[in-house]
Amino acid sequence: MKNGIYKENIIIDKTLWLVGEDSDKVIIDGGGQDFTIIVKAERVIITRFTIMGESSKRGIIGRGVGLKLHRANRSRIVKM
Repeated sequence: MKNGIYKENIIIDKTLWLVGEDSDKVIIDGGGQDFTIIVKAERVIITRFTIMGESSKRGIIGRGVGLKLHRANRSRIVKM
């Protein structure tokens, strides 16, 4: 994905690679929802993003910080 701020909530339900240009400049903002991205598929790779959940919390995994893995066997979140 190109650099920018994306105000989205995403559900990934098939295998894919989600790659941002620059982790400091590609921001997915869930707009206050518990989870900005929910992964429900195997072999998903997410890298080079800042994921924001409720308010201004930043992080990788957990309620309120933006990312939920549900039956996401062999999926990876990679910080680069």
